[in-house]
Amino acid sequence: MSMRRASLRRGLTAAVLSGSLVVAGGTPAWADADAPDTTPPTIVSTGMTEGQFAPAVFLFTPTVTDDVRVSSVLVLIRGYIQGGCQLRTDGLWQCRAVLTSAIVPDETPIDITLRASDASGNKTEATTRVRANNTPPTGAVSPVRGTSMHSGTVAITLTDVSSDVVRVVSSEGAELTAAPWSFPWQAVNRAKSPSFDLYDQAGNKTTLATGYIVDDDAPVIQSAVSLATYMDTVLDGGAGWVGDAGTLTAAVQDASPLRYEWWVDGALKSTGQYFYWRTTGMTARTANVELKVWDAVGNSASRSYVVNIDNKPPALGSITPAHHALIRGSRFTTTIRVSDPNGLAYSNLQGADYRNVEPGKFTTVSLASGRDGTRRFTWLVIDRLGNYTTYSRDVIVDNTLPTLRLTKAPRNKSMLKTTTRIAAAAGDRNGVARIQLLVNGKVVATASRTAYSFALNPKKYGKTFTVQLRAYDRAGNVRYTGKLTYRR
Repeated sequence: MSMRRASLRRGLTAAVLSGSLVVAGGTPAWADADAPDTTPPTIVSTGMTEGQFAPAVFLFTPTVTDDVRVSSVLVLIRGYIQGGCQLRTDGLWQCRAVLTSAIVPDETPIDITLRASDASGNKTEATTRVRANNTPPTGAVSPVRGTSMHSGTVAITLTDVSSDVVRVVSSEGAELTAAPWSFPWQAVNRAKSPSFDLYDQAGNKTTLATGYIVDDDAPVIQSAVSLATYMDTVLDGGAGWVGDAGTLTAAVQDASPLRYEWWVDGALKSTGQYFYWRTTGMTARTANVELKVWDAVGNSASRSYVVNIDNKPPALGSITPAHHALIRGSRFTTTIRVSDPNGLAYSNLQGADYRNVEPGKFTTVSLASGRDGTRRFTWLVIDRLGNYTTYSRDVIVDNTLPTLRLTKAPRNKSMLKTTTRIAAAAGDRNGVARIQLLVNGKVVATASRTAYSFALNPKKYGKTFTVQLRAYDRAGNVRYTGKLTYRR
């Protein structure tokens, strides 16, 4: 039985092997697979020449091939990537290497390596030693930059040009390859001035701008104004005003820089765009002002103005309290009224707690010491032209009560049958204003002379009534005597 099984197993194995050979022989499993790409790209030319000058931004065109496809080209300096290459539409690679002075000192030999790679990762490198020349050329223009000029032919010369400059190209298309670097230019009014590109032997480029101003037009004085603290006025038409101190200025249109002169009544007063004018001491109410301007090439213009002068501060109408007025308490109210032809702009009670209700109609509360004595308050007022002045007043603070005592009166709780005299004595450093007789708390008589005497008729009052005296000083302080009770 075991021999039979072994024979069967050998037959099956032979059949399987036979079938495998047939399949393998008919169609091999690796017949459609591509052969691996092991060929690296070829750098036919680096696009550089040994020892050539290389600028700060170095552009060059290498020639690189591959049997399949070049996938990338990199630029390496000292083993680090310092640039890259792009494939142009014409099939060439355009490379860019950065050789600024921060990377390579000027006039230093440096190796630039190209690393070309294909899609399979095969790489090829090629190195060329060049000489860094990363300092851009220098130069200047004559006439100097920003010069103003009239129209006409101008000879522009480049001066102090670097010795390694090999080409200069103007923005108008003219080109020179050797000194003297001189270009004729036809200047036209308001035309844009040319610029010049300087190229050295390494290819570094510097652009020199001229910034010339071609100006055949006279300045145009558009407007002139007087600048005041709180009011600006236009000078044209005789409407302009200036105060004790003011500033005149003008808006002038011109292509080139300007020179100014301000004349007042035929005398030169200022040579700047802003004329700071002090009219202190002038009594005339108007002045003739002339503005003259010249541009950088000598074109000129002028205008005259009649300017009104108000160099007087606001005039005082009234102020309260009056000078040496008596006040009492810890605060007092002061008001001021002023007038000015150009209007009041600002007011302030100096050194005080205040509220400004309306310019020219002030109601201001000022702190006053509770101690008796003289207190000065000062108003500052400013008109719209900046003229200002102060007005001061002294007030007398009196918070001391007057003295008051009875000199004649019936004894307390007495019975009164007929009219009785009540007299008193009072005093105050600033004067007693009046003494009043109060019966049952109501004023029945007032005395304002120094002989303070009252007649008391008990028949006018009830069976029982009270009598008291009250004294006021001129500041309004009040003192009472004690109450006396009488019967009738």
